[in-house]
Amino acid sequence: MEKLLDRLVRLVQVVDAGLLGTGFVLLGLGAWLALSTSTHPVGIAVLAAGGAVTPTGNLVATLKDKAEWYIATVSGLFVVGVALVVIGTIADALTTLGTVLITAGAAIMPTGAKPPPVTPKATTEAVHVQRSGRVTLRGAIAPRGQLVTWQFVYGASTMGGPYPDATEARYVSEKGNEPVAVYAEVAGARGMHYRLEVASTTSGTFYAGGDQEVK
Repeated sequence: MEKLLDRLVRLVQVVDAGLLGTGFVLLGLGAWLALSTSTHPVGIAVLAAGGAVTPTGNLVATLKDKAEWYIATVSGLFVVGVALVVIGTIADALTTLGTVLITAGAAIMPTGAKPPPVTPKATTEAVHVQRSGRVTLRGAIAPRGQLVTWQFVYGASTMGGPYPDATEARYVSEKGNEPVAVYAEVAGARGMHYRLEVASTTSGTFYAGGDQEVK
């Protein structure tokens, strides 16, 4: 009987050692996997398995005097494993947030490109022929900070020209954004096409208002 009990005790010791060893391995492996972003789920599963196996060995170990030491060691490892999983999850969340902030910052950050220049605006206004066969061509110019000259081109029989005649080019004294009225009296008849043209001496560019027909 004593021999049988002795064999049972040894068997319990072997099972106890095997379960504890397996639990330690699983806990260590789970903690290592939990640190990797791509293997978080695997790490959590392995930690759970280690947490399940190790206490089983612990219960068997209660037959021995070292049970309290086993419990303290296993509990410490399990807490460390859980803490690593939590830290890894927080790190993932912070990485995702950082990526979002970087993307948003890149979208908002100025690219260094210069804004498009503000260009003068020319508007050709509609007019009517006078009884004397004269026409007062009218328009408006918004210099928008540039020094500009203007003239009317006229005499075309179809929209868009060509315009065989032109008035004398004149400067606009103002440089503001508000429209400045301009006009010129020319010989003309009903059906004649004309338009206002503006040239910027500041930028060296040319702008034209829309085509109009004398009514």
